[in-house]
Amino acid sequence: MSIQNNEPRQDTIQHLSILKERLEKYKLKNQVITQKEIELEAMRIEKEKLDKEREAIRLETEKQALILELQRVSMVKA
Repeated sequence: MSIQNNEPRQDTIQHLSILKERLEKYKLKNQVITQKEIELEAMRIEKEKLDKEREAIRLETEKQALILELQRVSMVKA
């Protein structure tokens, strides 16, 4: 009888072992996905920063061009 009683217990242990392995795989997969999301967010933030810097340079260049044009017009009128 001990063999019969032991089989269900062995099945339960095996089932728990399989579930534990699946849980570990899910945890690892979740870590990988989370890391990718963090990297993508960091890249997005860096891109926004670069876009803002480019826009600031563009605006400064435009400002300088307008100042030069105003000076030129002022000299012509004077």
